[in-house]
Amino acid sequence: SRGLGDVYKRQDKQQLSYQPGDLLAISPVRSTKHAKRIIDSLGLQAQDTVTLAKQKTTLLNALTTLEWQGEQAETAQQLVEKLRPLVPRVYSIASSPYHDTIELLVRRHTLENGEPGIASHYLCDLTPEQLVNAEIRVHSNFHLPKHEAPLILIGAGTGLAPLIGFLRHRAATVSSQQHWLLFGEQYQAKDFYFSKEIDLLCQQKLISKLSLAWSRDNEPSYIGEHITREKAQLLEWVQELGANIYVCGNQVGFGESVCEKLTEIFGQKAYQRMIQHGLSLIHISEPTRPY
Repeated sequence: SRGLGDVYKRQDKQQLSYQPGDLLAISPVRSTKHAKRIIDSLGLQAQDTVTLAKQKTTLLNALTTLEWQGEQAETAQQLVEKLRPLVPRVYSIASSPYHDTIELLVRRHTLENGEPGIASHYLCDLTPEQLVNAEIRVHSNFHLPKHEAPLILIGAGTGLAPLIGFLRHRAATVSSQQHWLLFGEQYQAKDFYFSKEIDLLCQQKLISKLSLAWSRDNEPSYIGEHITREKAQLLEWVQELGANIYVCGNQVGFGESVCEKLTEIFGQKAYQRMIQHGLSLIHISEPTRPY
């Protein structure tokens, strides 16, 4: 669900090496405000002393670094012993290795029980001087083709992140290839991420074709409708121009719908051949939910 808005966070890359399509694993920290709310709900005391990793600390400090999925305990130490350390959250990189910064597309996330998504709120609330503990995760099945080819980029929501990274990389390398971006979200007025940059890329002809779909505007539209309506041109791009297709968005709903449409266009056998490892013309990824 939606929170306080969508923001972009940048962090100096400092010797980090990656390719477009790779991921950044962020080690988040729970806010003390959130930790205190959990402690109060359990009837414990924030300043109770606990032992964590052989070190003495307060329950409040310990809970900023631990996962909590509703576990109950009678004492602070029992609670700490039940919980595991916070695991990294993985985000698609929205920039090119030629850039001086690594950029992410982050949307605040709220869980069904009303709890804030730890990583998304942590990133959105960062101040410029704060350091982030992160590492590159290679995403080899979502890299650009070895031989430069046209790209058909299909994304929804924060699935736009790696696709904008591809376009930025192609811009940085002065690519002469054609690029078709299909992007869907809920409302054009507030959900058109990178809109000014995308407009500029269209003016510069780096984006040869732009198809947009807004599911909750006055006249709702969907990416699947664009794919069906422009079947002939999609086939031409793939079969005659040698275009590669990249799809990024939630697998449930969006991803399933896009894969179904592509299967209808290419046929079941051809579609399966196209997504086989090592022979891939269709690359599919799902952005990790930012909990």
